[in-house]
Amino acid sequence: MYKHLHTRIVFGTALLLLLYFDWRYDLPWFAYLLWYVAYLLTAFWGTYFMQLNYFLVSYCSSSRSSAQIAITFDDGPMADFTPAVLDLLQQQKVEATFFLIGKNIHGNESLVKRMVAEGHSIGNHSYEHGFWFSLQRKKIMNADLERCDNAIKQVTGLKPRMFRPPYGVTNPMVAKAVK
Repeated sequence: MYKHLHTRIVFGTALLLLLYFDWRYDLPWFAYLLWYVAYLLTAFWGTYFMQLNYFLVSYCSSSRSSAQIAITFDDGPMADFTPAVLDLLQQQKVEATFFLIGKNIHGNESLVKRMVAEGHSIGNHSYEHGFWFSLQRKKIMNADLERCDNAIKQVTGLKPRMFRPPYGVTNPMVAKAVK
């Protein structure tokens, strides 16, 4: 969140300077276009590359010196694929994190219970996983996230502590809904 706030401060200050220099030296119109394009590119970069922590803090790496990885799976549970994944993880004695879509839980409750029983972590990946999730109002996003939390809690008795946004897209509205 600080990166977004700092960017707004920097670009706001740059706009004030641009206005001053335009008043003082009569700058060409494209100076404003360049400022605007730079701002849009910065916002786009922060929106689509979640690991930059532009709007939300995301965990993409560790400071540990030992060779460890975190295995995560999105969009489950899926009756066609999840059992094979769970079998392989169990065979290798490996734990993973599953970010579940709430609407996929119905009919796959046994898979979700198995995930928890085998020591895997469960995260929220929204209820609908709609393409336009990140462009919805905060109230609608909150309802979607709570609906997924409730679906997971009904099956596992646990409320997820992690969230992964659909398509990995973040913006100020997603940040507000998550907080």
